[in-house]
Amino acid sequence: MQALSATGLDVEQVPSAGIVQEHNERYLRTKRDRMAHMLDHLQLNEQNESLEKTSLTSAEEA
Repeated sequence: MQALSATGLDVEQVPSAGIVQEHNERYLRTKRDRMAHMLDHLQLNEQNESLEKTSLTSAEEA
């Protein structure tokens, strides 16, 4: 985006509204982490993963 702006183009970054599924999650994380894509819906998925891991750990300890 910075490279396009540097050429004088008016650019705007907008968030994706895609759906995270098992087969595309790694791809979407890579786009977010390496190419600065706005994938806010992945954050929700990561929160769910944290909750699931916590639940599993608690269940294993019981």
